[in-house]
Amino acid sequence: MNDRGIQTLNQYLRYRQSGDVEACVSLVSDQFSLVSQRDGSFQGKDGLRRYLRQIPYQGTWGQPYWSGVDRSFRVDGKVHLVGLIPVKVKILCNLNGQGQIESVWVGRA
Repeated sequence: MNDRGIQTLNQYLRYRQSGDVEACVSLVSDQFSLVSQRDGSFQGKDGLRRYLRQIPYQGTWGQPYWSGVDRSFRVDGKVHLVGLIPVKVKILCNLNGQGQIESVWVGRA
């Protein structure tokens, strides 16, 4: 499951970077939820579509990995606030039994 999860998150990040909203949505479950410390909460596939259209891809992101500490798949990155100030951030993801992304949390690392 860990390799599959890492592959799924790599796909999600590639689709997100390219702006392919529907490809991102194809990777999530119907019960999907996203919580961003900065941007709020979004529920379901329509919520993800709204989030992806409102919040542009930004920053640089590392490779996904399984984090036993967070008990989630994790991706570390860096974004620039106000275009200047670099801030370390992380994405935590959980997948369901079918390998679909079930939840995403985005915030400061």
